[in-house]
Amino acid sequence: CRFVYLSSLGVGDREPSNAYLAVRYRVERALRESERDYVIVRPSFISGDDRDESRLGERVGATVVDGALGVLGALGAKGLRDRYQSLTGAELGAAMVRVALDPAARRSIVEADALR
Repeated sequence: CRFVYLSSLGVGDREPSNAYLAVRYRVERALRESERDYVIVRPSFISGDDRDESRLGERVGATVVDGALGVLGALGAKGLRDRYQSLTGAELGAAMVRVALDPAARRSIVEADALR
């Protein structure tokens, strides 16, 4: 049985001062230190019309960031675009199922760019 944990972009190797990311970091650390089979998923913004909550700030942020990333991607920064571009809930859900079933993803961290 594999545990798939929805974490966040921005969680790194050290505990951050941001309370939201610090909690995510501590859960990730507990998983890494356990014997459990896990996959940690770190998406960027989760946005789109398929979300039940409005989350206006997140939607505005995703729209602005996605627009800037689209321009950067067109100028050649495709890796940067893919790493930080938002995902819809449906895209994220499909990616989480994919990594949950992938034997090669055992005890791994999957960043946003690999969720596409």
